[in-house]
Amino acid sequence: MKLGPPDASGRPRPVPVDGSEVVLPADTIVTAIGQETALELLGGMSVETRRDGTLVASPATGETPAARLYAGGDVVRGPASIIKAVADGRAAAEAIARLHGVAPVVEPHLAKELSAAAALAKKARLAAPEPVPELPVAERGGFEEVLQPLSPEAARREASRCLDCDEVCSLCVTVCPNRANLAYEVPPLAIELPSFVVEGGRPVPAGTTALRVEQGIQIVNLGDACNECGNCVPSCPTSGAPHRDKPTFWIDAAGFAEAKGDAFRMTRDGDALVLDARVAGRAHRLEHHGALAEYRSESLRVVLEPAGWHVLDVRLEPGAAEGDRLDLGTCALLVALLPAEGALPPLSPREAGGKG
Repeated sequence: MKLGPPDASGRPRPVPVDGSEVVLPADTIVTAIGQETALELLGGMSVETRRDGTLVASPATGETPAARLYAGGDVVRGPASIIKAVADGRAAAEAIARLHGVAPVVEPHLAKELSAAAALAKKARLAAPEPVPELPVAERGGFEEVLQPLSPEAARREASRCLDCDEVCSLCVTVCPNRANLAYEVPPLAIELPSFVVEGGRPVPAGTTALRVEQGIQIVNLGDACNECGNCVPSCPTSGAPHRDKPTFWIDAAGFAEAKGDAFRMTRDGDALVLDARVAGRAHRLEHHGALAEYRSESLRVVLEPAGWHVLDVRLEPGAAEGDRLDLGTCALLVALLPAEGALPPLSPREAGGKG
């Protein structure tokens, strides 16, 4: 077999290599490749299947066309993660509860007092799973459950093995062979910037653009080091493609200029931290001078006060045309990316292309 081209999820699928077959003598063969859906247990129930043998079911509730039959996990999705199977089971349980007039229990969100450093240290240590108590073989003649429940203490120990990926994931950082995915810590950010419409050659306020960043650990990709091997794709628990989805920064000026897609480059110019960006093919720049910051695009030049990111002055650039609607969404994005300076390697003046 060999890996074929990536499918829609970005994962290459194995395909046969013609003429590569060999004959090996064997006494016993245990088949452990490939997965097929075993539907014999349904006893001929009227179900609908796809070409690959998986069941058709509602993604929201797990309900199938067969009455009182709910399905989820691999039998619906095909090979997937245990987390997705658990989510499917929960959705089906809630749908069944509602069918019987029982309101699903909404669990409160518990705040976690876990620092980023502690979460990363936790991921670096191997914690063995708790052994599951089993019913003695001599007592397995009836309908008693063979696998017994954990004690409350053991259940707490097992739950503590959770790696808290919802707080700090960084798997794409640890699996990158070139260390091209970089993590950095950011403070909570919530900003609301005005939007404008060009009327009579002037920027007239017309609503606002808001941005909120709550997760404390963010990821950027270093384009200079990334060869787009895709090693981070199958490791991403959210089925993302970090080397493509995360903001790509460049140290080399030529690499930034030639990059395909959105690109970012951070430099120093005297006392100013300069963040250049090319988003959707258009150039943007944010200069942070400490007490003041200036954002420029093809259409706008905006002076801001970084203490609260309040807009102090707005002027149109030659790229603005009468009737254009202009927002500061990209400016807000650049503001959110400013802390990424701590994730990038230190730059020499020659590499940075700046004066300082």
